[in-house]
Amino acid sequence: MGLNMQYKGLSYTTAVIAILGVAPWGVFLGGVAKATTELDGKLIKQAEVMLEWYIVAAQIVYMVAIAAVGFAGQLRRCDSLFNNFLAVNTFLLIYRATIRINQAQSLKDDNIYVSDWLHLPYVRALAAGQVSCAAWNLFLAIFLGLAGSTPEPTN
Repeated sequence: MGLNMQYKGLSYTTAVIAILGVAPWGVFLGGVAKATTELDGKLIKQAEVMLEWYIVAAQIVYMVAIAAVGFAGQLRRCDSLFNNFLAVNTFLLIYRATIRINQAQSLKDDNIYVSDWLHLPYVRALAAGQVSCAAWNLFLAIFLGLAGSTPEPTN
């Protein structure tokens, strides 16, 4: 009885944490969307945000998947899959956040352009969304590990 409740409790808690991850994801989505609207259609500029769009899409896909599997009580069966996918996406988040933070720090006092198309507030929104998503992913990975390592109930 006790093990079954612990297993369900960790599974449901992890699912709720995945759902709450929509908040930092929304900040990141807003930054990427605004940066994309600033593009003037040149291919080289689109390549700058292409990876960010992949990260945004992957982030929401696995948050929904973790929530669905968590509420179904099956996290133990696929916690390694989710943690590995989470690790790759978190690496990409940190990689792109480092680039965006360096872009923001390289600006002069009243020079509001990182390049000829991207303004400082958009770079800051992108970086804030990326850093907050990476931090949330760490929190989610901890709970995935806990929910996945809890023995399955036998009854």
